[in-house]
Amino acid sequence: MDSVPFRDGSIHTILDSRYFHSPLDVSHSLHTHSSLIRRLSQETELEGHTGCVNAVAWNSKGSILISGSDDLRQKALDCFPEILQINIWSYSGWKLLHSIDTGHTANIFCTKFIPETSDELVASGAGDAGVRLFNLSRLSGSGFSDNAIIAPSAHYQCHTRRVKKLAVENGNPNVVWSASEDGTLRQHDFREGTSCPPAGSSHQECRNILLDLRSGSKRSLADPPKQVLALKSCDISSTRPHLLLVGGSDAFARLYDRRMLPPLSSCWKRMSPPPCVNYFCPMHLSDHGHPSLHLTHVTFSPDGHEVLLSYSGEHVYLMNVNHAGVNEMQYTSGDDSKLMTYSPTINGTEMQPCVSNVFPNGFPIKKNIAAKLDKCRKLIKYAKKSLDNGTPYYGIDACNEVLNGYSHIIGPALKHECLCTRAALLVKRKWKNDAHMAIRDCYAAREIDNSSYKALYYMSEALSQIQSPGGFSLKYATGLESCISITLIPTSEVSHSISKALSKLGKQSKGVLVEPAIKAHKLQCFVASPQIPMRFLTEADCEPGNENPTYTDWEQQDQILLSWLQSTLLVSILSRIIGCVHSYKLWEQLHEYFQKQTCVKARILRAELKTTMLEQKTMREFLLRIKCIVDALGSCGDPVLLC
Repeated sequence: MDSVPFRDGSIHTILDSRYFHSPLDVSHSLHTHSSLIRRLSQETELEGHTGCVNAVAWNSKGSILISGSDDLRQKALDCFPEILQINIWSYSGWKLLHSIDTGHTANIFCTKFIPETSDELVASGAGDAGVRLFNLSRLSGSGFSDNAIIAPSAHYQCHTRRVKKLAVENGNPNVVWSASEDGTLRQHDFREGTSCPPAGSSHQECRNILLDLRSGSKRSLADPPKQVLALKSCDISSTRPHLLLVGGSDAFARLYDRRMLPPLSSCWKRMSPPPCVNYFCPMHLSDHGHPSLHLTHVTFSPDGHEVLLSYSGEHVYLMNVNHAGVNEMQYTSGDDSKLMTYSPTINGTEMQPCVSNVFPNGFPIKKNIAAKLDKCRKLIKYAKKSLDNGTPYYGIDACNEVLNGYSHIIGPALKHECLCTRAALLVKRKWKNDAHMAIRDCYAAREIDNSSYKALYYMSEALSQIQSPGGFSLKYATGLESCISITLIPTSEVSHSISKALSKLGKQSKGVLVEPAIKAHKLQCFVASPQIPMRFLTEADCEPGNENPTYTDWEQQDQILLSWLQSTLLVSILSRIIGCVHSYKLWEQLHEYFQKQTCVKARILRAELKTTMLEQKTMREFLLRIKCIVDALGSCGDPVLLC
């Protein structure tokens, strides 16, 4: 990539490609070009809020910005409560146009311009459970107005908890939708009424609930909905306005088709959750039921083909609405255990053939496809260079571009290489849940080539990072070791993987016997009568130090096991095995040391058994003490024989 200043090529090349690609693809490439992204910087800072800014929204032309915050202002008379404001900003002049007293008495969480109203109508939702509509044309003059007071054009008080998000439909100036933590999404039509009584009023009869999710929260895909789904966000697709996306207090974003929803209902009648079109959730979050995990924001992409999910204390994810992408995965219950289950097949009949660079259809590659493939190879080369340079962030972006943009044309070999490279970069970056995404890539790589040592290696590394249960990390490490016998691969990576897996086993099972663990993983050949290869095959190899490769591999594995055995020992015992340079030597010394200790302990117990007397003890205490000594002698291998 040295000849290419940016990983996605030059803008001149992208413009030339307009003859071969659709205008939509070219436009997307230009908008997201790395040369533009690197130039992103803070343009200015708008000052006018004194509290936390919770919401910002642009008008349709991008010339005016509206913001809502936690600002509190005391009214002139102390008997009135504190109220909150929304600010109207001019982008061209970078200045505050209006600061409006909203009448809200709690934090403002959302603001929206109502479409097709010449930017005159704005709506706000707040922690006081109210939704208010304001007409900016009622502001006097066009200059700055400090703390302008406008009576709301509409005021809806039917929610019982905080209103966290508002949604509008392009081309519809009459309706706004509000999502609240009370578990309902309500549809407010300005033509039907401009106010409603407060929630809980005896005469309240607002039939405006579009989605009733007061019993819609799920801990996993398999669990039935039970508790209130406190809605945090909602959005309506700009290209397909019948699609509605909501997210709340669990891990699942829900996509609904408004045409298939039941009629608006009343708050007095609790409805069962309506069926949704689809759930969106990353695989590693779908079945764990984290109590604090929830969605903070969901939205559609401008073209409506993708959805963006933002989690509290987690990553931001982009997913395909139609699940049509080759690189997309649809997650279901049980996928997590499936990805983490290792089934060694490299020595069996299920072993897959080597990966081929030939396309399965056998058709000749067109010139423009060849150019794309060349670009993919450069991007993968750039990603590998990022891995070596310790900058995995750009490398991950390069792999994402290959897998998301060109997955339909790259061959299986290139795809396998890109998946393994991205897994390596994710393991190295170590962001939260990067290990889970690396596992996903390794699983996909092993579906292409089941005997891939790279996929096994990075799978083991990822499982070590997430502290996988059941010794999965060691299973993949030993599976990787078995690949050595049939593939010529660098053993340094294997050694590092087994070392980490053994170290993890030692940390997880401090109270577990070491010997069964060694036998379970077929490592006894290193500690019991080891068959040590010759270090030098001929006398001529001794002087230049040309070691037998078989001996080098054996010594490397032996040293890994030696270091693990040493890590499982107490400091007081380590001082007694100084000088042991091989695992079998350490094993022999340990056996000799503990045999001596056992003999000494057995003699002490025998002496105590002979001298124990009833004296002041009760008969029960005396017999229990005798039993304890007899049991201890049995555990030392010196049982008391019954005559």
